[in-house]
This record gives sequence, structure tokens and C-alpha cells, in this order.
Amino acid sequence: MWINGFLLFVVTLTPFPTAVLAEYLDKEGGTALAMFGLNYILISVAADLLCTYAYNARLIEDSQREYYSAYKIIYRYAIFYNLIAFLLCFVSILVPLLMYSILFVAFAAPKVFASKIYKIRMKRIKK
Repeated sequence: MWINGFLLFVVTLTPFPTAVLAEYLDKEGGTALAMFGLNYILISVAADLLCTYAYNARLIEDSQREYYSAYKIIYRYAIFYNLIAFLLCFVSILVPLLMYSILFVAFAAPKVFASKIYKIRMKRIKK
């Protein structure tokens, strides 16, 4: 219940850093992008917590657990990816913007990435 509440809280915050980024990208881009990045870090943490909880509480059917573990990998790595992008906000603006754009695609279509990770893992297991 707390994890869902945390996720909803972070999603509720999302329009504010996005609006700040749109308004101040040309004036104070590093700070605006860092604020946006902090929100992305929180979203990644919430998504990872939710995935991990569902997996560990066995809320996922046994036939889907291996496939679902690919989702866990995506969300776990997204935390570190966001931390790197966040730290780069203070050095450059273009690189983190590109990184966040790529991450947006991964979050928008996690099923595609999860199925690719699942196929790679299945190939390794068969060898």
C-alpha cells in the first residue's frame, strides 16, 4: 500500500519539474534538468520497489516469473542510469537530455525491452 502511495505521489509531482524544465532550460538549464532528473530517480525507485514487491510476494504467476524478472532488471538499472544522468546535469545539458529521452522510451515501452532481455536470458540458460 505504501509503495503504491509513493508511486502515485511521485507521478503527481511530475508536472512541476517538467514545467520548470520547459521554462528554465535556456536560462538555468542545469538546475532545471537536475530537478527533472531527481523526479525521474524517484519514479525509478518507486517502479523498482513495486516490481520487487510483486515478485517477492509471489503476486506473479509461476509461468510468468522468469519473464517478469526482466522487468525487475529494467527498473533496477534505471535507478543507476538516472543517477548518472542526474550527475551529468551539472556538467552538460545535452547529454542528460538525450539520456532522459532514451529512458522515456524504455519506460514507455517496457514490454519490448523486457522481452528482449528475456530472450537473451533464455539463450544463456539453454547453452
